[in-house]
Amino acid sequence: MWQVVLGLRSLLVKIAVFVTMAALLAWALGGTLWPRTSIRAIGEPVACDGVEIVLVHQVRAPRATYGIARIDEDGEIVSRTPKVEETTPAWRDAMTAVASPNGATAAFAFEMAGGWSVAVVESPMDLASGTGWRDWPVIDRLEAARQLARFAEGLPLQDEATQQAARSAVIDAGE
Repeated sequence: MWQVVLGLRSLLVKIAVFVTMAALLAWALGGTLWPRTSIRAIGEPVACDGVEIVLVHQVRAPRATYGIARIDEDGEIVSRTPKVEETTPAWRDAMTAVASPNGATAAFAFEMAGGWSVAVVESPMDLASGTGWRDWPVIDRLEAARQLARFAEGLPLQDEATQQAARSAVIDAGE
């Protein structure tokens, strides 16, 4: 009986030493035993209704996603959407935000499993809730870039039929 108790005590001591050494190694290497979200800004922040927003890349193993975030006065990310911890499906790719000529709104593009969309941020203070922007589907990445360029010049975003017609006109002109 006592041999079993001594064996269990020895096992518990070995487990405690192992966990302590693993935590110290992770700390020495600049990491942690517990996963945390890594957030990195991509591109320069743009002004939107007096608030700065920026595209971010978020990683929390094993998932990663892009998102849009609000920047506070100290240059820190204070709210972001979507959050990588809660996002399914993730944004697979994204394009940096551009501001409208008057600075009242901003737009960015992102890709999900269903395709590309251009989103216009109208209320940057509501980004965390996911209600501060609305999105328009576009036919592909090239069209997303074209729509962002139109937005930056103050032109309205086009629907998918108009996008397709504009592409056909360009292709037909080259023949």
